[in-house]
Amino acid sequence: MLDSQEIVFEATKRQLNNNISLLQQSINGLRERAQGYEQQLSATQLQLEILKEDSEAKRILLDKGLFVEPNLTR
Repeated sequence: MLDSQEIVFEATKRQLNNNISLLQQSINGLRERAQGYEQQLSATQLQLEILKEDSEAKRILLDKGLFVEPNLTR
């Protein structure tokens, strides 16, 4: 009786350890994805700042008559 209980216990323990391992791998994958999204967000925010600066510079030149916006000439 005790041997069969040990076998069941060990099998259950192995299954739980396998489940823990799979969950840890999943967590690690999700962390890597989150880091990728954070880097993508940072790059997008930087791109937005550059576009804002470019737009402001063009607006200043446009106000001074030194830049003609292509959409305004049509």
